[in-house]
Amino acid sequence: MVTLMTVSSMISEGPIGVVSAIVTFYYDYALIADTRDKLDQILLDLIVLNAIVSCIICLSVNSQYRDVARKTFCGRSKKNQVGIARIQGISVSSVPRVTASNAVVA
Repeated sequence: MVTLMTVSSMISEGPIGVVSAIVTFYYDYALIADTRDKLDQILLDLIVLNAIVSCIICLSVNSQYRDVARKTFCGRSKKNQVGIARIQGISVSSVPRVTASNAVVA
């Protein structure tokens, strides 16, 4: 997955670097400047599309990415929900507590 996303990033962001390098050397030519403006918009659209698709792929494949996105945008995580259960008359809470040494005890 990482290789695929790296290749797609290089394909989407590489041409804009090549165009910028060409324009740096041949900036005085009006045809190149005009073509750069048109090509720049197309390449920027390709970069935005790549970013959206990469996010969708990560959300659908990677559970850690999904948990962080859920926690960031929804304000909670599926794993960190507070729950209290009664086991033979003893109350048990799933909320981690912090001790004096700042160590989290489950």
